[in-house]
Amino acid sequence: MTLKEMIEKRAFELFVERGGQHGYHMQDWLKAESEILPSQAGAPSEEHQAAEKPAAKKTTKKKAAKKTAKKAGKKAGKKKTAKKKAAGKKAS
Repeated sequence: MTLKEMIEKRAFELFVERGGQHGYHMQDWLKAESEILPSQAGAPSEEHQAAEKPAAKKTTKKKAAKKTAKKAGKKAGKKKTAKKKAAGKKAS
């Protein structure tokens, strides 16, 4: 829940507690802010939390090239094996 949503929820609760009397929305909002903002003072903001997330693990170009070569080698090996099997069947 975002900070704004928390304030909106609390302001609405104050509105209901007052019996739903209209015309005090600004007072409800300010009171809700005064209750919620101090409790959020030590909590990091959503933007700050997003910035603190660790970066995704980066794969170096060398590692990526090795993985690609390894996969290509496996595929080539499978093709050779399949050709040998096919050639063996023809000879028989």
